[in-house]
Amino acid sequence: VAAERQEMLKKFNLPHFRKVASVAMGEPDEGYISKQHERTLKEKQEKSDAEWKVKKEQEERKKQAEQRQKQLAEMRKKADEARKQAAEAAKKKREEQMKKIEDAKKAKAEAERKAKEAAEKKAKGEEVEEETADAPEEKAEEAKEEAAPMEVEKKEEEQAKEEAKEE
Repeated sequence: VAAERQEMLKKFNLPHFRKVASVAMGEPDEGYISKQHERTLKEKQEKSDAEWKVKKEQEERKKQAEQRQKQLAEMRKKADEARKQAAEAAKKKREEQMKKIEDAKKAKAEAERKAKEAAEKKAKGEEVEEETADAPEEKAEEAKEEAAPMEVEKKEEEQAKEEAKEE
């Protein structure tokens, strides 16, 4: 034991180390014990508070992340619905325009047929009721004019799709 002490003294052989030790034996007084208990209790409480704060912050971050995910999912859902509605509306407009064009073609064909019949009746010398031959042509022109805005609407739909992708 004495040799170990001599070795230990060699390790601490600097001027700021003291070579004298004081030893206290027995039970400490009540004041000292209560101060130590308070100090250890305070340290434990601080440690517990720090852990609680960290846990609370993690829960808050997790909650915010979940809320953000819900928000993103909702935005995607709304964007999908908007795209579907836009596509549906465009499809309806195309169908209506195609129907108008078909009606115009049918009216034009009907007018040509009537004109042919009228020409045949004239050739035979019968009386012919005059109808305006311009009406079917006007309908065909209107259908073509309505098809032109369709191209503009397609461009608007493409822009809307690009904006949705960016989000």
